[in-house]
Amino acid sequence: MNQDAVTKNFVDHDEKIRNYTLNTTFVLITCDIGEEGPILKKISTLNPVREICQTMGQYDIIVKFEGINRTELAELINKEIRSIKTVRSVMTLMPISLA
Repeated sequence: MNQDAVTKNFVDHDEKIRNYTLNTTFVLITCDIGEEGPILKKISTLNPVREICQTMGQYDIIVKFEGINRTELAELINKEIRSIKTVRSVMTLMPISLA
């Protein structure tokens, strides 16, 4: 299957889900030491952010997004979060429902 077909299927599936559920996504961020504050401030201004906090441990920041589809989320992460020079890594978690 070519990449365009995979992307189209992914987007079509997401749009169907979006019509019935509120999408929630968690983004875990690792950054340079001492840069948590400026990154928190910048990311907190993004529209779909519902919660953001600094954490201790493997990740420095956790962000909760709601009401954004996968396509919009991918664009936001690439343009707004990964583009921050002091961000070292980003992990995206999408909860699943087994019900």
